[in-house]
Amino acid sequence: MAATQWPITGPCATLEDIRARTAAFGAARGRSAAYTPRNLMLALVGEVGELAECFQWKGDGGPMGVPVAAAASGDAASPSVHGTSGTGSAVACTGNDAAAALLPAGGGSRLGPDWSAEEVTHLGEELSDVLMYTIKLADTCGVDLPAVVARKMRLNELKYPVAGGEAEKTADS
Repeated sequence: MAATQWPITGPCATLEDIRARTAAFGAARGRSAAYTPRNLMLALVGEVGELAECFQWKGDGGPMGVPVAAAASGDAASPSVHGTSGTGSAVACTGNDAAAALLPAGGGSRLGPDWSAEEVTHLGEELSDVLMYTIKLADTCGVDLPAVVARKMRLNELKYPVAGGEAEKTADS
């Protein structure tokens, strides 16, 4: 399956765009004083729990939710998913359909046939919440997130070298 290609332009195309938008959102609503590292971490944990709920009681399929039997037989077809706009969230970055963002180029849900358009949209919203809180926490703590990610990737590359075309171990997150 081809990798997801994200846009490189738009109101929330970079981590800095998201940081600035979430900072402005909080400031406009008088929430800046409440954005302590402790409060942000607890909010982030709550959002991760909501993200986990999206996967609760879903089958353990093969790659990207394709049932193991279908993946083994090569029959990975699943119904096309069409959803409604996900712009009802606190920070609306694009007019793109959240469900469509998780669809492979040929259509059908990357998550498998047991995911409805509404569930895919909800998943995108929860991922967005986790990302926004992560960025806000990093900003509040004075962590240069892009620099730390680049450093961590270099450390992972050293710790888990590619041998014979495949990684010897799974990289840390």
